[in-house]
This record gives sequence, structure tokens and C-alpha cells, in this order.
Amino acid sequence: MGLNKDRTSVLLKKYSLYLETNKKDIMELPIPVVKTLTSKNCNFTQKDILEVVENKKPSEKIKEIEKRYSQLANKKAAEIERELEGLNIIEKP
Repeated sequence: MGLNKDRTSVLLKKYSLYLETNKKDIMELPIPVVKTLTSKNCNFTQKDILEVVENKKPSEKIKEIEKRYSQLANKKAAEIERELEGLNIIEKP
């Protein structure tokens, strides 16, 4: 069992996710999924992480959750823009 720096890093990330979720399925997750869930830029909730771990296609579930967050962000941005237009802070195009 050759443990290099990369393999060790992935195992530690999986262990961290295991401690967070208490799901043994973590060990079966693909490396890209583990890296996404443990990245500093990941804003997934505990519920989102559990959905990914428990899904038979975790990579697709991540894409679905990211799309949902993107749509929510776009909606919020549009709402803020409308409010600013109403306050005459920004001009209408």
C-alpha cells in the first residue's frame, strides 16, 4: 500500500468528511468529489454533503447542487438590482 503525498491527502480529506457525516460510504467517493466537498470554496451545507454522499451518482449530485446555488445567486442578484433601480442608485439599461 504505497502512500504518497497525494494519496495521503485524499485519505485525510475522506476521514475529515467521515467525521463530519459519520457515513462509511465516504471511502467509496471518487477523488474529484472528495476534493470538491473539502475545498475551501465549497459552500455546501451539511444536508448538501449528505445528499452527495448518499447518492449513487455523487458527481452528478454535486453538479445539481451547484446549479441550484447558481440559480439562487442569479435570482438574488436580480432582486438586488431591481431594488437598487427602485432607489435610483443604478440606472436602468
